[in-house]
Formats: sequence, structure tokens, C-alpha cells
Amino acid sequence: MRIIAAFLFAFLTTCFYANAQADSTAQSQEPQLKYQAGAFAGSSQGLGMSFRLWPKKFGVQFTFAPTIRENSQWYSMGFSLLHWISRSEKTGLYVYQGNHLILDIDENVRLSGDSFGTQIQRDYFCGIGFGVQINIVTRFKVDFAAGFVAANNFQRLRGDIGMGLFYEF
Repeated sequence: MRIIAAFLFAFLTTCFYANAQADSTAQSQEPQLKYQAGAFAGSSQGLGMSFRLWPKKFGVQFTFAPTIRENSQWYSMGFSLLHWISRSEKTGLYVYQGNHLILDIDENVRLSGDSFGTQIQRDYFCGIGFGVQINIVTRFKVDFAAGFVAANNFQRLRGDIGMGLFYEF
């Protein structure tokens, strides 16, 4: 429980510090684009097609990937909270709090003896960390993220990495 409190404290401190240090000078004259669509793969932020809504300092990211076969289904669903710490024309540094749910559904699984049924396995990952977004060409961004992730009700704690490619509009 102390680890969770430490992560939460670090995240909130970073957010409030970044807001307090916000630059009061005028930003670029061009309006900031606030939507990003692409693909992302990360332990705590999800795996698959991704959509971001990032209007100002705070943003959200949704990630989803289904895999459906004859007797099984696999779903990856991610939801992340994002906050810019620093942003320039070419790069940006942000913090994230990611949530990732994986559902693995197997049908016609032998349960016991001659009985068959459906088996559902759920894995939940919750993480926090830092990310860097780099503008590779006009409107195309590549993201690298790293932090810590806790799995299945904080039974395991490990490192978290992620990478994404986004188109901004």
C-alpha cells in the first residue's frame, strides 16, 4: 500500500509542480492540435489502435485491440491519463497513469471429466511513469514511455515500457 501511495504522491506532485512552473509567455501563434490517432504498445497503457484527446495540459488515451478466433477471443483495452510537463515544437515530456485490462476467453475448454465450458482469464495492469513524444515529421509523432507497472491487484511490481506512433490532427 505504501508503494501505491508513493506513486500517487509522485504523480500529483509532478502535475502540480508543472502547472506552477508554466511559462507565462505567449506560445506559438498556431493553434495546438488536440487529437492523435495511431498505435501503441505498453504494459500499462494498452496494446493496439490508440486514440488520444489532448487539448491542453491534461489528456486521455484509449487503446483497443481484439483478436477473435474460432474457439477463443482476446481483448486488450487501455485507458490512460496524460499530463504535459514540458512541450516544445519538436519534443514533449509528459507523465502518465495507465490502466490496461486483458481478457482471454476460451470456449470449449475441458473443465472436469466430460464437462466443457468457457474459461475467462482477466489480467489488470496499473502503471505510472514518464513519456517522451518526438515530432518526426509534420503531424507524425513517436512516443517512448517508461515507468513502473503493478499487475493483478498489485501482486507484482515491475518496470513498464511502451512505444507508440501517432498522427496528430
